Amino acid sequence: MQLEMSKIFENDGDFNDQYNIDIDKQKLNSKNFFIKNNKYKTKIINIFNSINKNYFFIIFLLVISMLLLINIIQIKNLSNKQILFKDKEGSYLNQINKKKEIKICICSLGKKENKYIREFVEFYWKHGVDNIFLYDNNDIGGEKFEEVIKDYIDEGFVKLLNWRGTKKTQFKILDDCYAKNKNNFDWFLIYDIDEYIHLNNYSKIKDFLKEKKFDNCTKIYLNWVVHTDNNKIHYENKSLFERFPEVEKNAKEKNNGVTHRVKCILRGQHPYGNVSCWDLVSDKYKGCNGYGDEAQLINRAYMNNTDFENYYIDHFYSKSLEEFVKKLNKGDNFFRKKLSHRKMRIKRYFKFNKMTLDKIKYIEKHTGIKLDGYKKKLKEKN
Repeated sequence: MQLEMSKIFENDGDFNDQYNIDIDKQKLNSKNFFIKNNKYKTKIINIFNSINKNYFFIIFLLVISMLLLINIIQIKNLSNKQILFKDKEGSYLNQINKKKEIKICICSLGKKENKYIREFVEFYWKHGVDNIFLYDNNDIGGEKFEEVIKDYIDEGFVKLLNWRGTKKTQFKILDDCYAKNKNNFDWFLIYDIDEYIHLNNYSKIKDFLKEKKFDNCTKIYLNWVVHTDNNKIHYENKSLFERFPEVEKNAKEKNNGVTHRVKCILRGQHPYGNVSCWDLVSDKYKGCNGYGDEAQLINRAYMNNTDFENYYIDHFYSKSLEEFVKKLNKGDNFFRKKLSHRKMRIKRYFKFNKMTLDKIKYIEKHTGIKLDGYKKKLKEKN
């Protein structure tokens, strides 16, 4: 029994030794594993540190690249913009980005113009005008523009404003049009319904106005070329250009001496005061002719330093004699039917058109104005 127990203990000692050996091996393996894992861990940490360093470096490069790109874009944009300049008052004109599409409009007023308004609207629509601000100055119970251009009004191309029955409002209307819209348009055409811009080599008015030669101009003056009555007595339902192709004598010759009256195109976003057809704007703002050259006006309405080869306004002043007499009897917005003004218009009519006894008698009959002086002049001439 003792022998067996001693063997058991002896065997148990062997077992303990083996157990201890196994434990030592496990410890050694654990230590080796730990050491091995530490090596991997160190490598991983080193890799992450390297990635972090590269990551921050990449972000740094991206930031620098973006800043450089922004600078390049800004420099390019500045090169496309008009250089700021000062007028005599010292205020700055609006910078124009030559790349962007400009907006242009017409300010006009009309009374008893239903026979002509559609041709006028369609002409400027085809030539790229964005809007026409049409001030309705008809009599309260008179004709309405909606009767002939309702489609253009409904589409928003023509903005119709109700000034019916008002008197002596021409300058107020133009000032109102500019003041309310100057921040929305780059250029304003101040034209009447019988005036049509003529631009050789340009199908769109915007292409003309975007020319670099106008960068420093606040106004552009274009001369009238007056169309005659073509010796027509009565109205015909045809285009004005078709009915009256003839223009005043020597009209398109340089400094022709017949008429130098101008109408102006005004730059938007500029602090003009009173605005008028004949440029009753202060001379402190630079005006240019159609070639971009600085132009000086005479008596605020005339210009004699241009020619008519490329840029002018086709002005259908009288149309037929019948239409001219109706225009006389209608009066205008400012002078109304003042006798002296009507006589001045008759004088201008015979300046542009051939004088005949039949025309003189027709005017007398339909206006009640005696024209004995013209009869005498005609008799002396013959």
